[in-house]
Amino acid sequence: MNQYDHFQATLKHAFADKDLDNDGEPDTLIPSGILWMQGESDADNEEVARRYESNLSELMSLIRKDLGKSKTQIPVVIGRITDWKVWKFGAIVRKAQALFVEGDPRAALVTSTDSYGNSDPWHYDSAGYLDLGEQFAKALISVEKGPSK
Repeated sequence: MNQYDHFQATLKHAFADKDLDNDGEPDTLIPSGILWMQGESDADNEEVARRYESNLSELMSLIRKDLGKSKTQIPVVIGRITDWKVWKFGAIVRKAQALFVEGDPRAALVTSTDSYGNSDPWHYDSAGYLDLGEQFAKALISVEKGPSK
């Protein structure tokens, strides 16, 4: 099973659960956004890194469709991969992430990841993950509000 098939199975299972919080009352799952923090493994290979923007765009379109929404109804918040130099082609992926956001009116880019500490060469420390969650929430709210006038 590839990762997209795994996502679809997880989504189907989530929508099939009619009592999400196990309180005996029926619940309705209403997706409100896509939070995306991936790209590091794509940055290990130049050919893959150069396809990142088109792959990301296609994946977000598919996920939005799976959620029953049009191309830009569901907001997308991308967490920019760090510049830790662990992956050789990270700059290409970082640029692709920025280009995706520039081309999607319902997308935002969280850039605070460069300031996070790390628990190993690939993962943030606890404070970094806590801040990432906060920055994702702020960005999602900002996209939902739309451009300020």
